[in-house]
Amino acid sequence: MLALAGLDETALACPAAVPLEGGARTPLAHNCSGTHALMLLAGVAADGDPARSLNPEAPVQQAVRQRLAGLADQAPGGPGVDGCGAPAWRLSLAGLARMAARTATASEVDDAALAQVAAAMRAHPELVGGDGAVDTALMRADPRVVAKRGAEGVLVAGVDDDGDGAPGVGVAVKVLDGASRATGPLVAAVLAAAGVAVPAEAHHPLVLGGGVGHGSLRLTDALDPAIAGVGQR
Repeated sequence: MLALAGLDETALACPAAVPLEGGARTPLAHNCSGTHALMLLAGVAADGDPARSLNPEAPVQQAVRQRLAGLADQAPGGPGVDGCGAPAWRLSLAGLARMAARTATASEVDDAALAQVAAAMRAHPELVGGDGAVDTALMRADPRVVAKRGAEGVLVAGVDDDGDGAPGVGVAVKVLDGASRATGPLVAAVLAAAGVAVPAEAHHPLVLGGGVGHGSLRLTDALDPAIAGVGQR
């Protein structure tokens, strides 16, 4: 994407990070580098000025805001600033859940771009989170699912529950203290209640000590009946 925009990694505004496989720190290794590269490319296409791509008033960011509003059925608040430096538009959990459901059920007829995103996530779940990541595990376990984790204990998932383009299931959770380890068991429990196949590593992730499992994380309470019935038609 950077090459398509006529740019290189020096144009990225996200912080440098160490690659997972080791090596020198580089902005390319940051987990938001793809988003930043796409915003740069969109900025070049919109007004020819990639330097403005993170400005909330720039055409690309206003397009992001408008797209979020349409998918979430609400006007995004903010923006705040994400840890990567990009504008972070605020949405409610209900809005995030609607976005997840619409992504999972998108069709080439109704929303070709969103359908292509969902198809790419399902075809290459390892590129969404990576081996060992809960979003990747959820998508590998059931091909109807699209899932994406975020910072500060956020995880969303959507399910195309009947394949006919009708509204599917959307789930969004936010752990108040920002710890992400609770997100997998909670989302997995909701998806399982909706008839989705969920992997053990998401439903009951192991607690390791010295590289050996010494227990697992589990919900302390049963799901509320209203939640447990989600997705049942």
